[in-house]
Amino acid sequence: MHCLPISLDVGTNNETLLNDHEYLGWRHRRITGDQYIDFIQRFARAFRNVFPSALCQWEDFSKQNAFAIRDTFLHDLISFNDDIQGTGAVALAAIYTAMRIKQEPLAKQKFLIHGAGAGGIGIAEQILIALCAEGVPEEEARQQIFTLDSRGIITTDRELLPYKQKFAQDPTSLDWLREEQDGQLENVVKKAGITVLIGTSGQPGCFSKEVVLSVLEHTDRPVIMPLSNPTDHAEAVPADLYSWTSGRALVGTGSPFPDVMFEGRAFSVAQANNVFVFPGVGLGTLVSGSRAVLPEFFTAAAEAVSSCVSPVAMKDGALLPPVTDLAEVSLKVAQAVGEAAIAAGVSRPCAFSSFQHHNDPIRLQRLIRHFRWQPNYLPLVAM
Repeated sequence: MHCLPISLDVGTNNETLLNDHEYLGWRHRRITGDQYIDFIQRFARAFRNVFPSALCQWEDFSKQNAFAIRDTFLHDLISFNDDIQGTGAVALAAIYTAMRIKQEPLAKQKFLIHGAGAGGIGIAEQILIALCAEGVPEEEARQQIFTLDSRGIITTDRELLPYKQKFAQDPTSLDWLREEQDGQLENVVKKAGITVLIGTSGQPGCFSKEVVLSVLEHTDRPVIMPLSNPTDHAEAVPADLYSWTSGRALVGTGSPFPDVMFEGRAFSVAQANNVFVFPGVGLGTLVSGSRAVLPEFFTAAAEAVSSCVSPVAMKDGALLPPVTDLAEVSLKVAQAVGEAAIAAGVSRPCAFSSFQHHNDPIRLQRLIRHFRWQPNYLPLVAM
């Protein structure tokens, strides 16, 4: 397996860089509109022509461009967007573990995602897919997922960018939504009965004590996930969350935080890092021979990541495995994704190997282990 980083330079509007003769990027104002779209289309065609069996992982595009590019090339390239789908899958993995701790089904939860960018809507997408997989009708599942942006709750009576429309709530179905201030964070948590609160807003401290206690009114074990990073952008800090809830909160963060001691007990703070997901998704897709990265692959990845959290770790509040276990976690994710491809009927011969899986999970496992790069270095010898 080989990885080739590709940077698409579409210019900059930073005047300092434009006037800096030592700037290594393209000293040109950012291209937009049809010119931008044409450039991305030309890149996609070139990628497909040069690497017809490779996987393209899109990353670091602006919100609207991220969704438009992912959806435009869904069937033309073997591709996915890590900011959208990787974020969604690792958040779902933490939620799955929380459900194991709570011993409650996903379908019994009410979700609020504060921050409707690529990551936030990506999380909403994965929760929706997971709810539907558990047998919840899609329209009913949408009504369990609330999204907020800088203006408050996202509703169908607002003028919205296309990527936000999917999770807009019908305001006529919310009898508590009468005035604009009713759509703000604390009131939505209280009135909608939120049990899982996720932050991707980049607004430090917005998960206040009052907001968290409102979640606690609806569930004995609230799931609180301040995922914005870096640390000083987190919606709350874990020490406060454990203190405000008397140690009952199930916490996942986007930035690394140390373990928290509360009333003589050590709580392990799970970092929801996409690195648990994207290497295994890419490996499993390529080895399976699938020509598309299906939504089900990310559900399978989330389940695999969650399964790597031991019962002992769950007792300490861990929602995700430690990053030190990444190598083994990635193998399990790749296996789960490959088996999902087989189950969905989209597996094909692997383009990069003479040894084939033949839709056999054991042969698939051998192929995955053969493909994975092993960082074996020669010893350094003093001269």
